[in-house]
Amino acid sequence: MPNIWNLTGKDLSAATRFVLETTPTWAAEQRLVARLWVTGNVSAVRFGSPGVVDPTSVFAYSSGALDLTTTWPLQVRATGQGDFSVGRELNLTVTVRGQVTGPRSSGLLYLSFETKPTDYEVVSSTGGDNPWGLANVWNLTGRDLSGDETFRITVTPRFSGNRIPFDLRVWSPRASWSSVRFSPDGTIQNLDSVFLWADVTVDFAIT
Repeated sequence: MPNIWNLTGKDLSAATRFVLETTPTWAAEQRLVARLWVTGNVSAVRFGSPGVVDPTSVFAYSSGALDLTTTWPLQVRATGQGDFSVGRELNLTVTVRGQVTGPRSSGLLYLSFETKPTDYEVVSSTGGDNPWGLANVWNLTGRDLSGDETFRITVTPRFSGNRIPFDLRVWSPRASWSSVRFSPDGTIQNLDSVFLWADVTVDFAIT
């Protein structure tokens, strides 16, 4: 495991640095924990999620934590115009801005509007230029996003409430585009097949 160092036999009388390069996969407040631990039986050490040692299976000498806040590299926002009522047409303008760089950038980039079919129905959009032929997915590959890029979609609310949500995601396939699967209502079924550059939930009051 790349996040575990074997210190057996090392002289730690002087400060020793161990460098771990990581790529955040989610924008949130996070805590990174480093533990110094020993065991008399390596095969007895248990791990939970990949790379996370079960502290009950080792003897911990010390630990330290780093709190940090990560943000999405792309800014996504949405505005609505029209009738915010069930069965009426609502025109949404989605704006994307930012820059995608780093080893996770595959060259392919997409924006998707995702919601429950019981909340909104897609009527029309400026999307559809994607390998899946979905109206709620826009192909951003090769676009200059350093300024505001706008995309439009018309939906019909199907449920009333103070906060009827939908998700706006900008993502790249981790492998080929064909590895990304969509449900019949246009939502990504296997989120582990994409790398997210933005994931924003927007909600409107619908009467």
